[in-house]
Amino acid sequence: MCNNRKVPIELSLRVTPPQAASQVYRALAGPGGLAFISAATLDDGNIELTCEEPHFSARLLRAVIDASLLASPGAHAAMSFYEPLSDDMLARIAAEGLQAPEITADRMIEVQLKKAGFDD
Repeated sequence: MCNNRKVPIELSLRVTPPQAASQVYRALAGPGGLAFISAATLDDGNIELTCEEPHFSARLLRAVIDASLLASPGAHAAMSFYEPLSDDMLARIAAEGLQAPEITADRMIEVQLKKAGFDD
């Protein structure tokens, strides 16, 4: 389902409270961290990540973030992507999150609307 483009996925995590960010950073980018993360920085509660698309898993990323925040009751992380994701990547993320491998870009309403000329 991946479109095999070579553009990395860049995203930001805003961890609240900022003191919990270091444990998230270590879980994601420290020893034994996620292999698809090619670069990471931590600055005052913000974690910037660069991920390699062919191996990227939003579900795994979210699971590691959530598990690392268990030690900090009330802590949470908001994720935002810097660039719009490809239709194939959006479908892949939806399929992972919903555990529905049959979801592909051609079955997404947003893609069908774009094809019909109703995009912004």
